[in-house]
Amino acid sequence: MSLYARLALFVLLAVTASAAESVSPVVAPSVAVDVAMIDRERILKAAAKALAQAPLSITAFPAKLSEGGVNDFYSNGDYWWPDASKPNGLPYIRRDGETNPENFSQHRLVVKTLRDSVAALAAAYKITGDEKYATKAAELIRVSSWIRSCV
Repeated sequence: MSLYARLALFVLLAVTASAAESVSPVVAPSVAVDVAMIDRERILKAAAKALAQAPLSITAFPAKLSEGGVNDFYSNGDYWWPDASKPNGLPYIRRDGETNPENFSQHRLVVKTLRDSVAALAAAYKITGDEKYATKAAELIRVSSWIRSCV
């Protein structure tokens, strides 16, 4: 870049910065949204379902292909299929966009259920202050073998 080009760029930046300083910043008005009031019914309905949820554990769903122990999370990738050209199907091959309905997904479902239940219970506790929601969330987390094996 030539000396003149650098000088022109410097002047342009200086003028722009000076102009920006003289303009008052536009500040959006603060808007308070009460999510608890807007979503209260849905939150409490989800929390009621979670209160009735029996604690789940991945240990209730043995993963036949897992090389780990009973407490180890196991999941197949959605788009991975046994290789039909191999007697044992291994290694799996990828079929992009084609979900294998035979994939093992029970551990994922257990973790998803735990996540959704604890989130609903935490939200219900936050908006009501009722200890039953926090107590149940703690129970679900404590019983989960998957969580225990990670800590």
